[in-house]
Amino acid sequence: MSDDRGGYGAQDPYGSSDPYGQNSYGQGSSRQDPYAQDPYSSATSYGSSTPYGSPGAPGAHDPYAAPAPSADGFGPSFGSPSAAPAGAGGYAPVGYAPPMPTSGKGVAGFILGIASLLMCGGLTAPVGLVFSILGMRETGPSATAPKSGRGLAIAGLVLSILGCLVLLFLIAYFVLVIIVASTEGGY
Repeated sequence: MSDDRGGYGAQDPYGSSDPYGQNSYGQGSSRQDPYAQDPYSSATSYGSSTPYGSPGAPGAHDPYAAPAPSADGFGPSFGSPSAAPAGAGGYAPVGYAPPMPTSGKGVAGFILGIASLLMCGGLTAPVGLVFSILGMRETGPSATAPKSGRGLAIAGLVLSILGCLVLLFLIAYFVLVIIVASTEGGY
């Protein structure tokens, strides 16, 4: 009796004989379950049951084990088998330079430049101009101990120049108002 619904137990529509003598899983003509192998068996496919080799084998190393102390008690003993070989495990210290300090004069010039435009009507602009120029000198390439913050010093210089222009405009306005008021009141 044949089952023509398809699926398991159905008759093979191409015939029951395999022209190559084996099924599609590369095994002999006897039907075996390809999933019968236990992928989590105790032996790995590399021939060892532990990922780092057997515990006493030469070259076996656990990268998470603490290094053995040296004979003098200061740091790991690099000749011991429990010490990590070069390149295995953690990162080597690279020796980064500490960041350069920021120029305080450049920051002060920047803050005074902002204040001259937003709050003070240009009154703090001359002081901000001086601090910005001093900050530019501190952050320049020819400085003896160069500092970071050159962008702040440049921005402070620009803002202080704009604040000085605002201050000059306000002074000219008040002088003009005083001159006009004094000439009008003379009649």
